[in-house]
Amino acid sequence: MTQPNILKKLDIYLDQYYEKSMQAGKYLFDCFPADKGKTQIRNLENAAYTAMRFSSIINFIKNQMGKDSQQHPTWTKKVEGSVMLGDFLLTQLEELQQHASSLAEGNPDNSLEYRLYLVRGWARQVSTNYFYLLVSGG
Repeated sequence: MTQPNILKKLDIYLDQYYEKSMQAGKYLFDCFPADKGKTQIRNLENAAYTAMRFSSIINFIKNQMGKDSQQHPTWTKKVEGSVMLGDFLLTQLEELQQHASSLAEGNPDNSLEYRLYLVRGWARQVSTNYFYLLVSGG
């Protein structure tokens, strides 16, 4: 990404999105016990950082939701009314994707680059809040 003005816009958006990212981290903290959660959150971060396609992160979350058991839900645990954790995260990813697309102005290469930049920043914010809540006791 060579355009400093676009980087600045993306970073400003991530700063404005910070509260929503913190809410996602809180929901992850509420849904995952420390022993299982650390691995899951690191896996989410890893998916975001290594993805070549934005859909890889979406697929990661959907796959984790599909693996959940009814006896011990994590990704499918309800967090807001009837909204499951995974669906809440997917909604946030959709918001990031829409913002990236609006900045890209129809250029698919730029759109992908912006989406991946935003999702990596988002994953960093979400995971940081999750780990902070672990050490602070929630």
